Amino acid sequence: MDNDAIDFTDLNPEGDAQRFELAIDRIGAAAAPILARRRLQGSVWWQLSAWRKPVFAMGVASVLLLFGVAGFGAAPDEEEAVATDDLSLALGVPAAVSAWASSDTPPTAAQILYPEEE
Repeated sequence: MDNDAIDFTDLNPEGDAQRFELAIDRIGAAAAPILARRRLQGSVWWQLSAWRKPVFAMGVASVLLLFGVAGFGAAPDEEEAVATDDLSLALGVPAAVSAWASSDTPPTAAQILYPEEE
């Protein structure tokens, strides 16, 4: 291990002020077109106009998907439609589960493992 102090004098920008200023000018000249483009793109109106097409395309795709999915669901025939007042039966919930949900007492383990067939 070396206990000597590290010499940073070569990294001191004030050691050669002319070279330092020249480096700053070169970096500024190289970054000028990029910064000008970012200034233009940073405006709210530019950002909104850039997002116009993707948002419109997503909206059109969503509407097409909605109508496409809705078109697959055919209305049931009148003969197949069953009128019922019990919502749980209409949703296909088993009668045993419906009874548990409507009562104030929780089901026992045996009722859960071996539900009654009605």
